Amino acid sequence: MFTWINHNSLYILIFIFPFVISTFTYFYISKNRLFIFLIFISLTAFFILVRLIFAPQEPSQQEKIELSSIEQNGKIVVQFFSPNCLGCVLSERAINNFKKTYSEEFKVIQINIADNDYSDMVKKYNVSVVPTFIYFNDGIVVESYKGTLRSSEDLYKKFTIQ
Repeated sequence: MFTWINHNSLYILIFIFPFVISTFTYFYISKNRLFIFLIFISLTAFFILVRLIFAPQEPSQQEKIELSSIEQNGKIVVQFFSPNCLGCVLSERAINNFKKTYSEEFKVIQINIADNDYSDMVKKYNVSVVPTFIYFNDGIVVESYKGTLRSSEDLYKKFTIQ
């Protein structure tokens, strides 16, 4: 159950949060139904826009082909994400910054856990929370980080200080 909530937290938030705020407004601020309706619609529209603007991008076909090289060589960071996960959406800016800043040191591969092609990998590395970042060095799992990524530097420090 928790896994389902974690992977779909953005969809849950899109409708629950505006409902709660609208209910609070009705009981404590104003009983004007038009006002309440406008609050609900505005908050719902806001969260839908957040979902559309900041949603993680699907990996390219080239990245899918290169997944076979994870267990062979180099420093690779694999991000397991779900496009409906609020933590993944919030981490998108930091992971893109990490890709740009540390591209010479690390290769970053993003894996959508909803993609059935990677279900064996999700099970193998016991990914139960998204986003999850796993650092491989020459095919060996060195470190992992689970949860929302606030900045690219946090991930870099976690994966370089052993």
